[in-house]
Amino acid sequence: MASVTFAVDEEVKKRLSKFLWVNWSVLAREELTKRAKKIEALEKLSLLLTDSEMTEELSLKMDEESKERIYKRIKSRFK
Repeated sequence: MASVTFAVDEEVKKRLSKFLWVNWSVLAREELTKRAKKIEALEKLSLLLTDSEMTEELSLKMDEESKERIYKRIKSRFK
């Protein structure tokens, strides 16, 4: 496993040292892994949206069509 070292100021070090039962290395590794996965997912989503052919005009058209279908469905219930 690779090793990563980072610096914290003295105040943070004092606060962390109060909690002897916490394995800060494990906690940092888990949190960094979670954060990296979130960032990777956002990058993938960004790529999908960048390549998307969806335009604002198309989005508005789809919105109107959807509202029209909902309106007709609700209207038919009251006939």
